[in-house]
Amino acid sequence: MKIQILIIFAIFMLFSCHSQGDKGAWSAKFKEDYQKRCEHSVQMIDNGLNAPKICACVMNQLEKNYAPNELNKAQKLLAEEMKKCIK
Repeated sequence: MKIQILIIFAIFMLFSCHSQGDKGAWSAKFKEDYQKRCEHSVQMIDNGLNAPKICACVMNQLEKNYAPNELNKAQKLLAEEMKKCIK
């Protein structure tokens, strides 16, 4: 159940982010904003999870495969990567 809630929050965050950077080369500001929003969302759901590690893991996979303005296409990858990163 926690995975599904995390995925919903992460997808919401993706749609609220502004496009900055390219596939494989997100801007430092975009990455910083993503990390902060992601960590906040993860901690709201379960404060026992390692939010910095999970969010950095997911962000690295997303950055490899998508430009910031393409993140709406990342839903399937996001779900898969979130599961891997929580372990």
